[in-house]
Amino acid sequence: MPVICKEAHALTDDDAVRAVLDAEADEFILIIHPDAKHDPHLRKYDRVVVAGAEAYARYEAEREALRKTVAEREAQVRAVGGYLTPRQRDDMLCGMQVRHHRMGLCEFALSTNIYGWSVNKTTNLGGGRAAQTRRGMTKSEAIAWGIQWAKADPNRRYFTIYTAYLPEGYAPSEEAA
Repeated sequence: MPVICKEAHALTDDDAVRAVLDAEADEFILIIHPDAKHDPHLRKYDRVVVAGAEAYARYEAEREALRKTVAEREAQVRAVGGYLTPRQRDDMLCGMQVRHHRMGLCEFALSTNIYGWSVNKTTNLGGGRAAQTRRGMTKSEAIAWGIQWAKADPNRRYFTIYTAYLPEGYAPSEEAA
């Protein structure tokens, strides 16, 4: 999770953020860091989907299919006395990311940069810049931009926010996941 810069702190108004989330956000979907059960410090990387639930459901289905494929391939390789190398596993993940990019399936996330708040693309596919928004946005402006971006194509776009970036009382419980 990126460190919040001084400019971003100055451009944060939790009341304005609450107003945007109340008016614009879909039902939150909690994404728990996959290794958090082994290392509770990784919970700081938990995030929520606030718009684009349909696209996130497609992403989850693809990810589960990849896990199944990897498990099957690993079983085949072990059956003949071998093992899957980390490189082979990474190649499968990269393949999934490329497939998502071709399908137009894309995640953007709330972030900060030296100018304040921004909305960033979460992969480096497609080239171009990471920040998709103008410089010096307030937190509420960036969230509103991300939600509107995801809602413009909810089958292929979803917008996430780290739980640490949410105003107090907005982090969903683990039971809701």
